[in-house]
Amino acid sequence: MNTKESLEGKAIVISGVFEKYSRKELKTLIVEEGGKASSSISKNTSFILAGDKMGPNKKLKAEKLNIEIIGEEEFINRFLNPSDENEEKISISELELEDITFSDLLGLYTEDEISEIKNELASEGSYYDDWMEFGKDEDSGKITVYLITGSFEIIDQINEMKICENDPYIMIVKDSWSGENEDGEEVGYISFEALYADEEPPVLKGGEYDKKSFMTKSELNEFNELCENESVYMDDCKYQEFYFLKKSQYNPKEWIEKWLSEDYGHNK
Repeated sequence: MNTKESLEGKAIVISGVFEKYSRKELKTLIVEEGGKASSSISKNTSFILAGDKMGPNKKLKAEKLNIEIIGEEEFINRFLNPSDENEEKISISELELEDITFSDLLGLYTEDEISEIKNELASEGSYYDDWMEFGKDEDSGKITVYLITGSFEIIDQINEMKICENDPYIMIVKDSWSGENEDGEEVGYISFEALYADEEPPVLKGGEYDKKSFMTKSELNEFNELCENESVYMDDCKYQEFYFLKKSQYNPKEWIEKWLSEDYGHNK
């Protein structure tokens, strides 16, 4: 294992955009390790910590002064403990995200807001806002996040996160319907709305607690007519459910088959 190098007394200029840490977090790490985060390059600069979109003028000046330029990964490997990079790990099970970091939440939160969340977790063990609820386990230090669903706006908030910039999420909203058909028989249906997807899962025949099945064209037409005649109504929003998955992973046929197999055991 390589020996961790010291940042004590080193003057470091940070430039660009980074994947694992925000610029503010990098400055804090450097200061905590005894170094100095400088904004301008001089002959006293120890090295440049460069991310994407590093300023071209800084790069030119660093090369002219023969100052070393290193990337984020090299910085971590040389100056931080690989087993302890001072990064708190976060899981969001509803998004199938494990061991992400606060840097991944940038976009949804600013650096100052992330600092506020960290302080609240350190002092209270929890934090919540309109979109997410954070909880920190005292023993492991692991942070678990739960989405606060109920508003369709949450999908826009989620996709503001840095981790979503290359592969955004879609949100599927499930609603149940109940009422009577033309013969006076009780009927139930399940519908889905897929936000930011090109195709929605099909409407299913069967109420909230019934065995469900795919519908024929004539059965679907009957459902649409019952809706237009207000013979069936959307049930209470307490039966509404929200599902999230990456757009690249969404296949309506595969998703609805998986949903049916897991539907409270009613379809097994």
